[in-house]
Amino acid sequence: MYSKVILSFIIVGFGAVWTGPQTSGAAAIGDVTLLGILEEWKYPGSNFGGASMSDGGNPRLVSVKAQAILTTGDSVEKVVKFYSEKLGTLPASGPRDAKADAKVVDAKSVSTQDDSQGRPVKLQVIVVNRAETSTTLVISRADGEKETHIAWSHYMRFDGKR
Repeated sequence: MYSKVILSFIIVGFGAVWTGPQTSGAAAIGDVTLLGILEEWKYPGSNFGGASMSDGGNPRLVSVKAQAILTTGDSVEKVVKFYSEKLGTLPASGPRDAKADAKVVDAKSVSTQDDSQGRPVKLQVIVVNRAETSTTLVISRADGEKETHIAWSHYMRFDGKR
């Protein structure tokens, strides 16, 4: 049985605050902020090029979607290696701690796609699907560009168990 929930967001800077009733369980909806979600996915030393967060777009689900653009002088290969190690799709280049391993265990599926061959752009797509979230990273750098772009998109749903 689906119970209707009215979702009201107040945008505060780069975050969102839940103003409706909260249920017990895992992280409360009020704890969710744009920069808080992005922190897990931010490439070290990258420059922040703007972001947005809004309702998830499905009136039947309490959800949010967020997106941001990050840039770095590092190569596409270095950026992809960072995310691959973080997500456990490549062996780590050093010792891993329990917190990092817990994040890898949490990932339900990780898929990657390289659409660079024969093109004047290096383009890598990484998609991470978890039980209540979906994250897409589009990592690109055209020939002659001085920065690698990381386009981050994140969808998070909240169910009655939260």
